[in-house]
Amino acid sequence: MVIVTGSRADYGILEPLIQKISDDSYFDMSLIVTGSHFKQGSDDDIKFEHTKIHCNLQDDSAVGISKSMGLAQISFCEACERLKPELVILLGDRFEIMAAATAAHIGGFPVAHIHGGEVTLAAYDDSFRHSITKMSSLHFVAAEEYRQRVIQLGENPDTVFNVGALGCDGLVKRKSQPDKPFYIVIWHPETIGGAEIHRIRIDISNAKVLFIGSGYDKGCAGASFKKSVKHLSRGTYLEYLYGATAIIGNSSSGIIEAPALGVPTINVGERQTGRLKAASIIDCQYSGITDAIQKVGSEEFQSFMQTDYHCPYGGGGVAGKIIETIKQKMPIKMRKGFYDLP
Repeated sequence: MVIVTGSRADYGILEPLIQKISDDSYFDMSLIVTGSHFKQGSDDDIKFEHTKIHCNLQDDSAVGISKSMGLAQISFCEACERLKPELVILLGDRFEIMAAATAAHIGGFPVAHIHGGEVTLAAYDDSFRHSITKMSSLHFVAAEEYRQRVIQLGENPDTVFNVGALGCDGLVKRKSQPDKPFYIVIWHPETIGGAEIHRIRIDISNAKVLFIGSGYDKGCAGASFKKSVKHLSRGTYLEYLYGATAIIGNSSSGIIEAPALGVPTINVGERQTGRLKAASIIDCQYSGITDAIQKVGSEEFQSFMQTDYHCPYGGGGVAGKIIETIKQKMPIKMRKGFYDLP
């Protein structure tokens, strides 16, 4: 079995699953580390033995990203031919993962895809995600709506499993201790539509703010604030998140992890448009950030946050569900067009 991680974003989510698979004698696991890990230094967080695939991320232009995808696909083809995995596990929708899925598909190696069926209308990841779905044999989705969308794409219902969001695994409610109010700000480029970073104005008086740099993507060079932290380990990040007054920006962690931890989200712009959202998420445009901050601080909203509002992504235990399903399905010939399901 091969698991691929291409960025700080997917590794933090995958880590509980990687740990369980590594500890399970049923599996012979190989971990491949690629993509922006080496650009952002997040490969230092990876404690498991792994193979490195460098894909020459020279710049964040459309040409640069396309070249990186091509180089990654060449290396993934070679790695799959050498390792001959029974299954390739991929999470999400980034361009490195698209390259890995294409290489596995062409090589005839079945893919298990995590977090398919979602929609993010202002990012080209949306198209990558659905393309990866069509090249996958097993699908682990985060909500029933997403399961239905994968089936609508033509996938066999017996191969699509609603297990909840893997990002909800291992969430420990351990706060950092910043003075309140304290905000986390993360802004990623809108790769479709391309909202400019200079349109973002964060005006928060008498507050502490942690700016975290953008993930590596087309246009990311212009999407980081001057005082941003390049990278935090997932454990450190989650501590800050749980201690935050709110998270501001357009990170998927504001859609999944923040609601699961009971932290308000100010979701800015269109990047996450289409995803299921908890009632703790305030959607706004760039000019509405100040009003959204005032709403978060209101007595009414603070009172609401103490209620047991619905988080649409489950309550954890996802890694175990994925592993048990793979154990049931791995003896089956899972390549496209050759299902032998009960």
